[in-house]
Amino acid sequence: MFQSLDFVVLGCFLLTVETIPGQISPPQNLSLWWLDDFQPQLTWHPVSNCTYTVTSKTSEEYSLKEESHILPPWKGEMVIEGGFVNLSVKTVCGEQESLPEALSVDYSVVVKNLQCYLYTSKEANCTWEPDNSVSSFKFFYRLTIEDLSRSSRNSSFLPRLQECSNYLHTSSLDPDIITGCSLQANISNGIIILFNGTANSTFFRNAFKKYLKEDVRPPALNWTVIKTGGKFHISWTRPDIDLPWTYKLNYTECNKHLERDELNHASMQVGRDPSLYILHDYYSKI
Repeated sequence: MFQSLDFVVLGCFLLTVETIPGQISPPQNLSLWWLDDFQPQLTWHPVSNCTYTVTSKTSEEYSLKEESHILPPWKGEMVIEGGFVNLSVKTVCGEQESLPEALSVDYSVVVKNLQCYLYTSKEANCTWEPDNSVSSFKFFYRLTIEDLSRSSRNSSFLPRLQECSNYLHTSSLDPDIITGCSLQANISNGIIILFNGTANSTFFRNAFKKYLKEDVRPPALNWTVIKTGGKFHISWTRPDIDLPWTYKLNYTECNKHLERDELNHASMQVGRDPSLYILHDYYSKI
């Protein structure tokens, strides 16, 4: 059984470089430790009267970060979006700087098509396709609180990383194949995810972050139609997810396809005598 525990050293990488006379030396004995599943630590031998610039990048778009005036050790907090992270350090002495020294970690991504979506105000599903090379793995997650009033993705990390308590299976005939997890969450949550296990007899870890506000899939609407005189009164129960909904009504009148939108309200009226009404689709504008 694979577990994810805080402050367990998962790996160390050590890099030693030669100093070229007349140039500023890159960091010496650069090493990387994972303090926990999302917190890397870099250490190196410092040089007097110099500081360092640390650059980090994962496979996620816009993940490049640069931090200046750093002294060892450097600690970061990141979700490496799959299994790749690149870290580099430069020595800075006054206005001069060295060439960077880099360390990379690259685990094969063995979990494909990962999707996390909210389907009620308090419930979410994460689903995925495991690679055929995976022999066993576990799904761990941590909920974050997202600031929905800002475009930037600031979040507050909650301390607990927990294993899924309600796994989903593609087929009841083969319960060993895990293809999803049902969990408690809401529209303000992001989900930090860790998969770890064995693929091709080798340990792997894949980490991701998903934002539930970006994928909302409520169930089909519960709606009714009442005919009064020459009008149809159509009403429905709103999704319990607090978003500004637009409801789209598709119907046929005298073999002519028509469409109407209703913003936020939970009812509408249609005149004349249409032969068929179908409340077909709805979506949210965020």
